Parts: sequence; C-alpha cells; structure tokens
Amino acid sequence: MKHIFTTAILIFIHLQFFGQISITYQNHALLAGDIFEFQTGQYINQGDSGANKTWDFSSAKCIVSKSSKMGNVTSAGYPDFFGVANTSINDGDNVFLHQINQDANIYVGLITPTSVFHFDQPVIKMKFPFSYGNNFTGTFTGEGLYFGRIPSQIYGNYSGDADAYGTLILPGNVSFNNTLRVKTVQQLVEVTKCSYTETINTKFMWYATSERYPLLSVTISQVTTDGGQPVITKSLIFRDNYILQNPTVILSSDFAKKPSYKLFPNPFSDATTLQYNLTEPMNVKFDLFDGNGKHLTTLLNQKASAGEQLLKIETATNKMVPGIYFLRLEFDGKAYLEKIVRLDK
Repeated sequence: MKHIFTTAILIFIHLQFFGQISITYQNHALLAGDIFEFQTGQYINQGDSGANKTWDFSSAKCIVSKSSKMGNVTSAGYPDFFGVANTSINDGDNVFLHQINQDANIYVGLITPTSVFHFDQPVIKMKFPFSYGNNFTGTFTGEGLYFGRIPSQIYGNYSGDADAYGTLILPGNVSFNNTLRVKTVQQLVEVTKCSYTETINTKFMWYATSERYPLLSVTISQVTTDGGQPVITKSLIFRDNYILQNPTVILSSDFAKKPSYKLFPNPFSDATTLQYNLTEPMNVKFDLFDGNGKHLTTLLNQKASAGEQLLKIETATNKMVPGIYFLRLEFDGKAYLEKIVRLDK
C-alpha cells in the first residue's frame, strides 16, 4: 500500500512540474542533455494573479539542492506503449516520459523501480505558444502495474492558466522584471483492487524569456486515501543557476555548446583560478557579479590568443566577502554563467 500511495503522489507531482512573455517551443521545450538544477526551499504563499504584479520570495530559505536530467528516449528500450515518447526526465530512479512537439509538451508515462504507468489519453503539460490570458483544459486516463502483478487504473482532469505577469524576486534578492506565471490544477484518481487514492495538485510556475525551465514553482498538494482525512503538503523550489536578465547568456548545463574551461578550487577561500582553452583567437570578456546580480567588476576584456589560458581571481583584489558569486564568461559574443562560492577562512 505504501508503494501505491507514494507512486500516486509521484505521478502527480510530475504532472505539475512541470512579461509579458510567451512560452514557446523554441525557448522553453524540454531539451535532451539539459540538467535542471534547483533548490528546495521554505514554502511562501504564491501571491496574487493579474497584471504587473510583484512576488517577493527573497526570504525563502534553502533546504536541499537537487537536479534532474533530460534525455532522448528513441533508443532506450522502453515498452512499446511508450513509442510516442521522445524525451525523458530522469529524476533519481524515476523516469518520466514525454512527447515534445511544436504544439505541446505531453506527458505519456512513468517508470519507477516498482511500477510502470502509461496514459491511454495523455496529459498536456504545456501548450506552445502560451501567453498571459491563455488557458487549456483536458482529461486523461491510464493504467499501471506495481511489482509486475498489481494493476492500477488512473483517470482525472487538468487545466493550465497563464494567470499573471510581473516582477519575480528570488532568494538572494535577484529580480526578474518580466516573468509569466502559469497556474496548473490537476485532479487524479488511482484505483487498485485494495485502494482508492485522490490527489489534487495546484502549482504556480514562473517563466522568463531567457530561461528554458521555470525560475520558481510553488506546489500545494492534497492527497486522500480510502476516504480518510486529506493530507496537505506545500512546497517550493527555485533555480540558483539562472541567467542574469541577459537573453544572450547560455546555461552552463548546455554541455554540447560549452567551451572548454574549468574553475578550481570552488568553493575557495583566498583565490580561484579560471582555466580555459581557445581553439582560435577570439574576444573574451569575464564579469563578476555578487549573489544579488549586481555587477562588481570586469575581470578581463580583450582579444585572446589560441591555446590554454589561466586567470587567477583573488578575493582581496576583488573585495569578495564570503558568499555566492557569479561569473559571466563571454567568448565571441556567446556567454555562460558559473556559480562560485567564497568560504570563510
């Protein structure tokens, strides 16, 4: 029973997980190879809907760091009924299967260590394009199997609503002035021979033009098993490797395009060294920001020669007190963001 209850929650958490700005296939669809890194944080109320709102989550305290990896499933050897899937989200031992196309992000199935689920009538997680005032609704049905022998039936409904836009303030007082909030509500019922579980999830996600994945999300989940008392949980997750409001910046997790460089040590006390290797001469510019996104200094701005280069970043020279900083590394107009941490001695 515990496995069934846990998996029902897992199915629905994923259904959620997933300015005026428009959410588009080109800028926001799941992309194989990406690593989605996030912090779980202390719950804070989602705030109001509407135009030109400000949501302040700066006081949310970090709890734990986590990550999920996007994959390509065309040759992964999953069961035939997942044939429509072309993208996966690998979250620990769980694999969520999606079909991504120009029009929508469609959730088609789930594989866990103890169960397999697939949707006969799948769940639309996002439509493209999607802007303030847009909405969608639908129903879904599916079936699952626990331990290869216990069948399960799943059905429910879902909705999505771009209900607000405005300024989002993340922990560390980093502000994004043009974000779109999407509210999703899903109701799921799972029935097995011995149990009946109803889950209602409400989720709020904030998107920016420069970010493929949500900057922050708030989830309120209500689970009722076999007619008992509802169990309500509230959670918050947020990104800490965001782009500092610059649409030309590329996430450092985009490994296929990432130039050859590394920082060591990191974290550090007195200094860290940036080692980078250029295959040809190019213009380089390296900028240092504090944890609030404030520009502190330009470390280097020049035409660099081909070959291996070293740049030492000293805490005393750059007046770096203990805390989180960001390096913006630009190579011939393409920029990447790296987080560095200065420790107390």
